[in-house]
Amino acid sequence: MSPLHAAWRAAGPKQATPVLAGPGWQVGALAGPTRVVVSARPGGPEALTADLAPATVTIEPTAGDSARHWLRLADGTVRPLAKAPGPLALEPGDSYVAVVTGVAPDPALSIAAARFIHLRDYFNADKLAGALLAELAGQEGEAASGMGVLVVECR
Repeated sequence: MSPLHAAWRAAGPKQATPVLAGPGWQVGALAGPTRVVVSARPGGPEALTADLAPATVTIEPTAGDSARHWLRLADGTVRPLAKAPGPLALEPGDSYVAVVTGVAPDPALSIAAARFIHLRDYFNADKLAGALLAELAGQEGEAASGMGVLVVECR
């Protein structure tokens, strides 16, 4: 069984669009190396790219201007990541979390996301993605249309 499990959730009628390139993309356990590319709108520029490697339990993400991302360690520590932090080795209990907003995220949204990620862990990528999206969408209201959340957890 793959140690990496992934989930994508999006809000609103203008959902952020995951352009899923590469073999093996699915919600749940990843079968092999996978590249996830997300555009905030159909045909738009790439907001987030993540190369996932279950064999080495690594992820190499790159966030554009309309995305923010964090590494949540098993102990609850949340590390904000640079736009292109290089390969990240995940240990059991660690999660990579990205929020795509379609526009440059408001600093308050980034703080709210980091606080939520720190305080809650559902030990399930899909549940965490859904709960974080619901929390942020509730704060953003109509502005949440086009928002998406990617969670990759290491089991």
